Amino acid sequence: MKACSAAQKALDVLIALTFSAIFLVCLPSAGSAVLRCALYLGCALALVAWGGTYLSDRVLDIALALLLCAYAYLIYTAAFQLKLEPAWDFGRVYNGAKEIIINNSMAHTNNYFLESYNNFFTALYIGRFVQFAANFTSSISVLDGGIWLNIISIVLSVVLISLAARFYFGARFGLMTALCCMLSLPLISYSPVFYTDTLSLPYVSLAVLLLALLLKKERALWLKLLLGALSGACAFMAYRVKANAAFVLVAAFMVLLLSKNRKKNISFLVSAAALCALCFVFYNIWIRNTDILDYENLDEYRLPAAHFVYMGLVGSGGYNGPAHQEMQTYSGTAAKTERSLEKIESALEEYGFSGFMEHLRAKTVYTWSDGLMYSHMKLAQSEKMYTFFHNWASPYGLRFSEYQRFGQITHYLMLFCLAAGAIRAVFFKGERQELLKIALTAVFGLALLLAVWETRSRYLVNFIPLFAFCEAAFLCGISRRRDKKKG
Repeated sequence: MKACSAAQKALDVLIALTFSAIFLVCLPSAGSAVLRCALYLGCALALVAWGGTYLSDRVLDIALALLLCAYAYLIYTAAFQLKLEPAWDFGRVYNGAKEIIINNSMAHTNNYFLESYNNFFTALYIGRFVQFAANFTSSISVLDGGIWLNIISIVLSVVLISLAARFYFGARFGLMTALCCMLSLPLISYSPVFYTDTLSLPYVSLAVLLLALLLKKERALWLKLLLGALSGACAFMAYRVKANAAFVLVAAFMVLLLSKNRKKNISFLVSAAALCALCFVFYNIWIRNTDILDYENLDEYRLPAAHFVYMGLVGSGGYNGPAHQEMQTYSGTAAKTERSLEKIESALEEYGFSGFMEHLRAKTVYTWSDGLMYSHMKLAQSEKMYTFFHNWASPYGLRFSEYQRFGQITHYLMLFCLAAGAIRAVFFKGERQELLKIALTAVFGLALLLAVWETRSRYLVNFIPLFAFCEAAFLCGISRRRDKKKG
């Protein structure tokens, strides 16, 4: 028991140090004006959170419902105004979805999906959704169907994370979580881009909601097994759409096994692991026997994990075209892995300790200091138009500089709340802290992954619900006692 408690404490401290380091390393890139406005915004949100303690749950729930309805309309409008022709990997997945719908195969894009195997499921996911939607409206195009799926994914993720916060901590917390999500501009900017970053959003939020249902109070065995099975299926879907989205369940295993109540949650964990494993077994059996993808040649084309680790060591750690093209000249996973490991060893020797630490600093800034999370680079590829959202969100828009500045303000407030909230979690021993610790641990896992993997700020997008949840936890923390009295 003491060993588990010490391990949990050490993990809490490590998380707090990591988030503090990220915030401090990114701080010089912000500028004094952004930091000053972030402070003002933080104070305003904390004041709103404090004021919410004087309102009834009914009033707060009505406000939350109205906000979510307004936000759904906002995302819908932004998605279709910012509509763009799919390009880069987004375009490959879009074309793959079209092939699935028309031919139920990938004759023209087969090699790409063998190389980027994880994206095959995304194309399948989009294609099947459009086919389902066609049952209700035959005139829907693949592009419009993909945008609708994206709108549903973004809005549903905000609804689910708000419900999780509402159910677990109370109405005020739910409202603040929704507000923090809505202040995150990348959700608006990425609304027309139906790719792994946004399509995995609802599975992150759903995982948190299922855990909230489990941890709120002691549950009957059958309900624990059911919640575990649903969590396992959710983790499978999350992983298949975007692997890091499954970090919530991984974090849940870590935190729940280290908690003093771990014996009560064993049935949930076993059920989750069993159902997730079962989903993978059935999926692998299906993929080996389907004609949609030439699975037999997967080993020849698939890029190994070591390749992405090497790209994370080059320059700022982002995508590296020459490295990718070189890897395509090798045949077979074993040869590609061997070559990648050689290049990793060479890069580390060339860096030395001080050089590697400087690389890690630059990589952290590149990944964590962009408030728009690379969305403006994607919208720059869209056709030049003069709609309301183009005027603000597109790089050629007249109000883009103001939009970008506000994105930086809300982003740095999030980074501060993440660091301050993690520090607070080390010392604060309030009730029902397990869910918050799971959220912090999942974000910590993302930070570790992006420290060693090929990276860019876009890879933060599907964790926005968790960022908002942690941010709301810190902002609401000043009036916790008031909430307990009111409840």
